[in-house]
Amino acid sequence: MSSFHLSGLHKQLSILIVCILLLQSSYAQETTTFTLQGTINVDKGNMVLMPVVPYESYYPFKTNLETQVVNGKFTFSDSISYPTAYLLGLKVYGQVRYLSGIFFVNAGLNKVTCNRDSLRVTPEIVNKSMDEYRGRYFTAIRNKGTLLQYARSYPDSYIALWALVSYVNFGYRPVYDTVYTALAPELRNTHTGKIIAQQIQAAKCTSVGGIFPQLQLSDIHNIPVVAPQVNKQNKYTLIDFWFSHCNPCIAQFSTFKNIYDTYRDKGFEIIGISTDATTDIELWKEIVKQKEINWPQYLDADSKNADRLSINFTPANFLLDQNGVIVRKNIEPMELAEFLRKNI
Repeated sequence: MSSFHLSGLHKQLSILIVCILLLQSSYAQETTTFTLQGTINVDKGNMVLMPVVPYESYYPFKTNLETQVVNGKFTFSDSISYPTAYLLGLKVYGQVRYLSGIFFVNAGLNKVTCNRDSLRVTPEIVNKSMDEYRGRYFTAIRNKGTLLQYARSYPDSYIALWALVSYVNFGYRPVYDTVYTALAPELRNTHTGKIIAQQIQAAKCTSVGGIFPQLQLSDIHNIPVVAPQVNKQNKYTLIDFWFSHCNPCIAQFSTFKNIYDTYRDKGFEIIGISTDATTDIELWKEIVKQKEINWPQYLDADSKNADRLSINFTPANFLLDQNGVIVRKNIEPMELAEFLRKNI
């Protein structure tokens, strides 16, 4: 490790460059197949094989596979490259009535037993990965071990790989870099491993101290723009991610409006970024109009940029200084008002 340390500005610029270079990639892996034969204590419905996190790109093959339940039985078959984590959901008349806890599927035949009354509970399934998950992994975590310790002890563990996926989903922590490097090269070079590396770098872009990246968005008139453009005349800028079906997001607007009206002439700006699906663009525009939102609004259609930056939940916001450096994350409206009162 070199003893040379970059200046704070150079560190920020290095992270920003990595953010800009987060482009789409494809990864080739040796593939085989799996079959998941299951039973559940319902007569009919549809079972859905679901990803463990919202960001489906962690999976080398299609997720959200759906199959019918017939007399309490169901079967999935698809491609697989290595042990893979999933959830199972039960849909009845289009509504999700059951969701399992995490479990692991291996190549070949897997048999699973689900209880629709046991929500978020790992179903009964026997394979080599589940033996590890219920055995040494549970024991390590129950004894207050850390994921880093586990990855160092078992660098070839796909359980550790998928645990890191779940952790990164909730935001960046510096230890995740160390956990990742503790994994065996074979795991880091899987499709999932490469996406984790990408997501860790992306999450750095939105960590406190990083420079928030400029994104390819559309304005309210459907014109492509690069935003957010931080005006150095503004001491602070709030980047607010929301979408039209997010009631907690919309509930904040009235308080944001009061804050905006109080501080906009004192060096404060808000930039809204909607992650609405393309099918909901007109609804997004209608809400902006109905709520009389008077700060700039942009569209990140289908949440493409937000997904790449590991912004997996809304509302989500980032308070930037005049240089575009993130100084606070997910600040509540009343906290924001108090922060601006003390700093503007």
